[in-house]
Amino acid sequence: MKVAVARIYHESNTFNPVPTTLDTLKAFGYREGDAMLDASFVSSELAGAVEAAGKHGIELAGLIKAGGWAGGKLAADDFDYLRSRFLARCRESLPVDGVYLALHGALVSEAEDDAEGNILEAVRELIGEKIPLVVTCDMHARTPSWSDSAVPATSLHTSETLVAIV
Repeated sequence: MKVAVARIYHESNTFNPVPTTLDTLKAFGYREGDAMLDASFVSSELAGAVEAAGKHGIELAGLIKAGGWAGGKLAADDFDYLRSRFLARCRESLPVDGVYLALHGALVSEAEDDAEGNILEAVRELIGEKIPLVVTCDMHARTPSWSDSAVPATSLHTSETLVAIV
């Protein structure tokens, strides 16, 4: 079994006039490919996924790890770059049996209010309807397009993370 994994984690503050940039994300350990699976760069729910995959013999295909502290909206060009690199990595990982995305749920770019929803729609289009797409995000996530899709969700009792199968 092979599962593609990624972590895009940024809590955008739309009132902050200073945009978040790709340089900001790089300062917090931007990684692509299997380098993102290195334990020194993995944290929170993604660390649990990496550990569980190892225990159960699941092959992971690392896509992208990008994130940083809360800040202004992600600059439009940098969101386009991040999205295109993410989708390129996703295409390269195919075929997969599933996709797991550890998202914050509050990423906003200068050009896209629901940046993570935009990414999820592109992933779903890429992998089709039959491949499971599992997402974790903060309970206070801002996910307008996800709720339009009637996403089944459950909260984990051990953390403030929401799990959704899209």
